[in-house]
Amino acid sequence: MTAPPVPRTTAVRAADVLLAAGAFLAGAIRPLLEWEADGGVPALLLAYLVLGGAACTALVLRTARPRTVLAATTAASAALLAAGVGWVGAILPAAIAIYTATSQLRRPGAVWAAVSSIAALVCASIVPALWLHREPETVPVALMAAAAGAFGDAARNRREYLAAAVERAERAEQSRDEEARRRVAEDRLAIARELHDIIAHHVAVVNIQTAAARSLIGSDPAGARAALEQAGRSAQTVLRDMGSMLGALRSADSPVELEPARAAEEAPGLGGLDDLAASFRDLGMDCTVTREGPLGGLTPDHRFVLYRAAQEALANAAKHAPGAPVVVRLTGGDRGVELLVENGPAPAGAPHAPRNSAVGTGHGLGGLRERASALGGRTSTGTTTNGGFRVRVWLPRGM
Repeated sequence: MTAPPVPRTTAVRAADVLLAAGAFLAGAIRPLLEWEADGGVPALLLAYLVLGGAACTALVLRTARPRTVLAATTAASAALLAAGVGWVGAILPAAIAIYTATSQLRRPGAVWAAVSSIAALVCASIVPALWLHREPETVPVALMAAAAGAFGDAARNRREYLAAAVERAERAEQSRDEEARRRVAEDRLAIARELHDIIAHHVAVVNIQTAAARSLIGSDPAGARAALEQAGRSAQTVLRDMGSMLGALRSADSPVELEPARAAEEAPGLGGLDDLAASFRDLGMDCTVTREGPLGGLTPDHRFVLYRAAQEALANAAKHAPGAPVVVRLTGGDRGVELLVENGPAPAGAPHAPRNSAVGTGHGLGGLRERASALGGRTSTGTTTNGGFRVRVWLPRGM
């Protein structure tokens, strides 16, 4: 990742001007001292005023044009070193430019630019030793220039690290938002499933009982009254269950999460299959429940999905084949547990639900398949050889 460039704000421009002025004044100290000591023509001072002033003036643009400023300051500093100006004042503008270039430019280009500048300065520092017979100042020049490059590279690395940290934080925030949206969508789907499970059974019962009452009202008023009473009880039950759910959804302090793993705590589970079958027997359905094999050790998710599968299958049987015998069979094995709900064809003359009935949304079996798939199971449905219907759900153990 490339470090973001330093923005050219008013504060940055002011800091560049102050830095350039400070570098110029710091570099002028030695020429002034030598001029006073020698008492001669201030040749070094004039050289520094021209070359050093040009180099320090270029520093004002160091963050805007780091390559150009590095080239200009390197040339001026090399000329000052060759003229015999003290190495500190001579190299200071170039060192600042090296720091800026290595901190602003991308690493390959910054390294080559810094190495080229350091090589030019080292070569220029040897010249006074040849014609002025001074000790060469190669080592301090090289160390100061290399240190400037190292500090600049460290500054660029720090900016890259901070930029990467900010990017990771933004990505994490985006991921949290996406996860929140996904959870909202899942919760909406779970609420839709639960509403279907609550409504489908009881409304199917209401629909069938009212159809039966309509067919018996002339010949068997007592039977019609009993059917209407059963319909009323089912209507009260669904209203109570829906009121409880919607009331919890309206409460900001106790949000409801209706995914299978959480809703299983309130579902009747496999222990409620007998009561479920009894409620359908009250409709006149011949419903039996059998259990085979080991059924212990099932998770709440397994019990919840199996109960909902039985409820959906029985509601469909009561709606489409009222009066037909229905068998609910639970079979446990080492690898998993299977639920089979199978009904025969509706007997002749049985009171069917009206053809234009709004009962059922067509999503019950689809939701059942999704519940089973979430636990690694599978669902199959289809007609039987005698014209009935079969719903089979298999769930693996250990999920």
